[in-house]
Amino acid sequence: MKSIVIEKRFCGPPNSANGGYVCGLLAAHIAGSAEVTLLAPPPLDRRLDIVTLEGGVELRKNATTLATGRRAEVDIPEIPIVDFAEAQEAVHRTPYDASRHPLPRCFVCGPERVDGDGLHIIPVPLSARTNSKVGSFVAPWVPHANLAGEGGAIASEFVWAALDCPTGFAGVGARHLGMTGAETMLLGRMRARIERRPRPDDRCIIVAWPIGRDGRKLFASSALLSAAGEPLAVAQATWILVDRRGQLGDGAGCLGPTPSRPLGDSRLHRRLQPFRPFRACGTRSRQAHDPHDAASLIFRTREFGATVPPGRLNVRSPQRCHFINRR
Repeated sequence: MKSIVIEKRFCGPPNSANGGYVCGLLAAHIAGSAEVTLLAPPPLDRRLDIVTLEGGVELRKNATTLATGRRAEVDIPEIPIVDFAEAQEAVHRTPYDASRHPLPRCFVCGPERVDGDGLHIIPVPLSARTNSKVGSFVAPWVPHANLAGEGGAIASEFVWAALDCPTGFAGVGARHLGMTGAETMLLGRMRARIERRPRPDDRCIIVAWPIGRDGRKLFASSALLSAAGEPLAVAQATWILVDRRGQLGDGAGCLGPTPSRPLGDSRLHRRLQPFRPFRACGTRSRQAHDPHDAASLIFRTREFGATVPPGRLNVRSPQRCHFINRR
């Protein structure tokens, strides 16, 4: 077991750590490519434990499991190739300044973070071209020297972090998937493979694109490219649509209100579980067995109660609310 403290510098939302950075911390304890599932927002400036198990690793705060990781293959056959000059030119089209960015202090994409403090990766839509994916986003990145790890290359957790936020931009910007660009969400799962870590001051390009949607889950891929167009790392991410309070960590979390399902003031721990597309239901729930192969959500309500409108579900006792398969 290894104990860590995630400094406030590495925040995503203001009250919790950046999801990609946390995924990278766990992936460093897994040989090869890895998949990490976030079960609850990792707190800042608190002692956390990384526990190595037979099937992978877990991030824990006392007895609470915040994230799980395991070895997993990552297959992304087609990657849009963008040159560094094109990525730099695209930056001038960004609509996100400190006043309009949803998380301006995010370690990865926050415009309020200066070079050397944050990664300052702010993706923008890629102009339509023959070899680009629909809804692609791009950003240039020149890693700072203080991100270097073993051997002088950029530490792997920062590579994971760099691949994270661009997939969120691509997901929320997917107009062809019914998104408006104003939605808020949180990272639920990420898997990545690093072929080669860049070195400080290398000119890199990050490209990301949406790959699908299933209700409140958005799926996107990303790639880190060298200036010559060589893929250095690739990732796939699952994002969960939440309300604004859930994103900031002081409200309903992943059961944020929607027009068809408003929620009261609740705080629910979320956990991904292995089911197919889901709907809320108070009966016919099935217990999941493998937390790694998740496709739906389970919310623990042991500490906090919540009320869902009549006909949906009412949970006011210490129990689990299962999301089960559509019928």
